[in-house]
Amino acid sequence: MESRRGKLRHQPVPVEIWSADGALKVKLDAALWLRTADRREVDMLLTNAGPGAGAGAILIRFFEPLNDELEIVAKYAKEAETELCLRVDRDAVLSWVHTHRTNLVPADRVRAERPARGAPRRGHQSASTE
Repeated sequence: MESRRGKLRHQPVPVEIWSADGALKVKLDAALWLRTADRREVDMLLTNAGPGAGAGAILIRFFEPLNDELEIVAKYAKEAETELCLRVDRDAVLSWVHTHRTNLVPADRVRAERPARGAPRRGHQSASTE
C-alpha cells in the first residue's frame, strides 16, 4: 500500500490462536486480513473475537491456507476434539483501520479529537473575511 508520501510503514496487528488445551499456539499479523475485510467483519472482530463464529472464524479460514503453523494448530484441535481460541489486540485493529482504511472505522469508534474537514487546526487562527 502506498500513500501520497510514499510507502506506508508496516503496522502489525497481533493475533494469537491456540488450542483450548494449550498444546499448540500460533501468532499472526491480522494486517493482511484487514486489507480485504469489510466493515461488518471488522465490527465483528472488535465486538466478538472468538473463533467459533463471526470474524474469528473468518480470520482463521483466511490464514489457514497461508500459514503452515495455523494449519497444524487447526488440524490438531480437530483431531484432539478441542476448540480453537483467539485473542486479537483491539487497539491495534482500530489503529490500523484509522491509518489504512478509514472507511471501515466503526461509527461509535471515530476519534473524538479528530476535527471536522475544513475546521481550523488547534493553535491556528483562521483568516478573517472582514
